[in-house]
Amino acid sequence: MSALFFPVRTSDLSGTSKLAWRFFLPGSTSKGQNIRLECWLCWQFHVYDAIHAAAVTEKPMSRPGEEQVVIEGPAGPIEAVVTTGDRAGLVAIICHPNPVQGGTMQNKVVHTLMRTARDMGASTLRFNFRGVGRSAGEYDYGVGEVQDCLAVIAWARAELQMDQLWLMGFSFGGYVAAAAASELPAWPERLVLVAPSVEKQRFGDLKPLGGAAIVMMGEADDVVAPQSVYEAFADEADSTVVRFADTGHFFHGQLVPLKTAVEEALS
Repeated sequence: MSALFFPVRTSDLSGTSKLAWRFFLPGSTSKGQNIRLECWLCWQFHVYDAIHAAAVTEKPMSRPGEEQVVIEGPAGPIEAVVTTGDRAGLVAIICHPNPVQGGTMQNKVVHTLMRTARDMGASTLRFNFRGVGRSAGEYDYGVGEVQDCLAVIAWARAELQMDQLWLMGFSFGGYVAAAAASELPAWPERLVLVAPSVEKQRFGDLKPLGGAAIVMMGEADDVVAPQSVYEAFADEADSTVVRFADTGHFFHGQLVPLKTAVEEALS
């Protein structure tokens, strides 16, 4: 009896799309009752070739209009990517999810935030926290990462002539963005937090926030408890929480609605 193979998709905790090859024996009552073999392959930086059974590693992507830069940070060089917009002085800086769980500036939600700001004419800057990619240092539980973000903001003011800041972050990066905003002399023009980590990081220490925040939250999030986010912002009168029905942490199938909501928040 021959085994039949079929591909399925899933994601790890970083939001990285992965390809799983499963097999089953014909004649069983359902696929769920079949013996399954799952071979997890990194899909963000590798492409699985089923014919030759080989994984091909790709170099970091350089898209038209993007410039890779190195910013001096408190733990050493910080790897970053900049796009230049036509609205002088307006820069969107985006913080990525937890490095321990594979979060990088290549995350798809981070890309969605970047593309939203870019399409609205802002220059954009996304970067890897310490110990991620080509950034020096090691994970610092959100403490050093806030200092990384502040260093990036200072660099943008000096090198990009930034005088208006849209600060955004996803998950762990949402906490970092809010914490960095709290240390700035002036609150960002916009602070957008997507599924911010309010439990694992000491978000309560930031309250009350020094200004308005716009929060994007999936009602089916299985990484950050939605109720904990609702409670964290219930007494923040200037902040708004936008809820997405039937949406998980990584906004699978909901990136277009997310982009639309962020556009409205930035307008």
